[in-house]
Amino acid sequence: MSTHPEDRAGVSRRTVLSVSLSTMIALGLAGSTLRDPQAPGPGGPGLPLVPPPDPGPGEHALGTPMETVVVPAAAFTEGSDGVAVAVMVASGAPARVSIVSLRTGRRVADRPLDEDGDASATVWALAADAASGRVLLGTTQGRVYLLDPGGWELSEIDGPDGVESPYFQRAAALPDGGFLVTSYPDARLHHYDPARGTWTSHGSLGEGNDYAIGVAVRGGHAYVGTGTEDPAVFRVRLADGETARIDLPDPPPDAPRRDFVYDVAATRRHLFARVESEAAVYVRDLVDGRWVDRFDGVLPGLVAAENGEDVYWTDEEHRVHCYDGAEGRSRPLPGGFVVSRFRGGAVFRPQSGGGSPTLVTVNASGRILGWDLEAGKDVGHASDVAPGALRLRSLGVDPQGRILVSALASTGHVRRYDPAGGAFDRLASSGQVESFGVVDGAVLAGAYPGAVIRRLGSGPSTPPRDPPSAADDGGLRIPDGQDRPVAIVEAAGGLAVVATTPVYGQSDGALSVVDVAAGSVETHRGIVPGQSPLCLAADPASGTVFAGTGGAAGLGSRAARAGDGRVLAFDVRSGRVLASRIPVPGDPNIAALVLDARGRLWGLSSNAVFELDPASLDVVRVGRHSQRADSGSYVTGRTLTDGGDVLYGCWGGGIHRIDKETLGVTAVGEGQHMVRAPDGSLYYARGARLYRRVLG
Repeated sequence: MSTHPEDRAGVSRRTVLSVSLSTMIALGLAGSTLRDPQAPGPGGPGLPLVPPPDPGPGEHALGTPMETVVVPAAAFTEGSDGVAVAVMVASGAPARVSIVSLRTGRRVADRPLDEDGDASATVWALAADAASGRVLLGTTQGRVYLLDPGGWELSEIDGPDGVESPYFQRAAALPDGGFLVTSYPDARLHHYDPARGTWTSHGSLGEGNDYAIGVAVRGGHAYVGTGTEDPAVFRVRLADGETARIDLPDPPPDAPRRDFVYDVAATRRHLFARVESEAAVYVRDLVDGRWVDRFDGVLPGLVAAENGEDVYWTDEEHRVHCYDGAEGRSRPLPGGFVVSRFRGGAVFRPQSGGGSPTLVTVNASGRILGWDLEAGKDVGHASDVAPGALRLRSLGVDPQGRILVSALASTGHVRRYDPAGGAFDRLASSGQVESFGVVDGAVLAGAYPGAVIRRLGSGPSTPPRDPPSAADDGGLRIPDGQDRPVAIVEAAGGLAVVATTPVYGQSDGALSVVDVAAGSVETHRGIVPGQSPLCLAADPASGTVFAGTGGAAGLGSRAARAGDGRVLAFDVRSGRVLASRIPVPGDPNIAALVLDARGRLWGLSSNAVFELDPASLDVVRVGRHSQRADSGSYVTGRTLTDGGDVLYGCWGGGIHRIDKETLGVTAVGEGQHMVRAPDGSLYYARGARLYRRVLG
């Protein structure tokens, strides 16, 4: 087993897992492209701007390569004309609010959101007031908006007092026209009164919690699901803010560590709480004050019916179930209504037009999924949703020098830019790509959630296998509680080494050795206890991989917020840590590493650039730099690349040139996720836009 050389108690947990390569082989799409659908109407994406094939020195805008529809949630209301609509927000910079007819799927209107440069908005918190038709929207940037059904005018309102840039999670409407909103990372419940324009905040809810997520209203109380350190349901009396904790029942003996109560619903008699880590719904009798049932294999989203008795959810086979509150039992909906998950679902009956109650939600692409509960038939259909320009998440370079681009919350593809022709094409993928790597000529993409490594390029292959441990949609899944592959490098013998951070609420990341040809993954978790590897540099000739670590844990974890960042020398063949150093005492993270053409090892910490002797990891030199609003604790986008006599670094939202002899730093421009192409050009992102800088 691998052990931390300076702390022998910190033992690495090592797991070897063989998985299917069938989808990786199927996704060897280096020469395959997909056409981008152009959304009709005023919100359709524009064509990317491209420079001429041989641009001169300086910065060149390449446009917004990832314009698409990714809808986290929806709300349902009526316009002043009586048209029942779905309100959806396509994430982006800017995001776009679409008001879409539930009957026809046609877009009634769309509005830009957070249109201030590179700011990116995602909206999980939406709620519609049944009486007025107004919709409240809370963004992940801490902004709050009201949408008026009269002319579908969108107005920004002041957020809660004393709350600095919260990540709004969910929203619920109150009978008096007010709204409730939950938030991260302060685990609070916020009450907005539109008549007075005032906020009241309750929380933080639970000891050490970062998350207040699911929220439901029953009578004069709100029920709020929380996590991750102290997952429970809290009942808040809205009249005076009095709070009471409702503990969950004991979990099964083999259940994973509880993280948070992701969904909450309430009826006249029952409270429903879905625990994310268990994918289970617990049912509580509110009259008797006890938990009475549990249902396993439930996907996110709980929808309470208008009758005050029934609640709907989706199982792991995407079938919709109805919990009958009067009978106290759950049954699948007749007719085979299928939903991937509920994204702000509702049982909706238009106020003015009558008609049957309809169970409605939307999918990530904005398609309306509807089921007429009286007629027992599918009434869903495609809808015309304005796309948003997605904030870019990671960049890579393929063996031909083309630039690979992924985006925050993208689920269907990556884009590839060819400098020779000045054009984009599209490669199939899945998940949010956190990192790219080239191994034995094949392009690997590391995707979140689930830490899945997928193959995008050509390379060696073996006959496909399909053991039970294979990832659901193919590829290689990094096991042992890992979630985000933040770096991929090629090591000796065509092996890949992957750095990952863990799932929600956990603190130990892992280094994993991936044999693409054999379809195996060997994980070494907790090499530095309480930290995660954040960056990698490889010396394939010696079989050594250098890893920089730091306190980047799963979201919502408080276990890894102290300690100094380290650089490790890791032997791929033996799985042992050969050496470990703290290059910059007091800096919590090593953000980037690069081994230059002369074999010198350079690194970037939260506040310094440094050089190490790769043989011993002794510190050669340290030079300070200005961080500029980048904590480095979990943010990706900081990189370091070799430029001959200089280094180019990306941190704090800026591109910098570092003189190797003096370690003097010169600002070049603004950007994130920088990579250097074989021709020496720098590519980087600002919000949703991709740029190329040709060096003089």
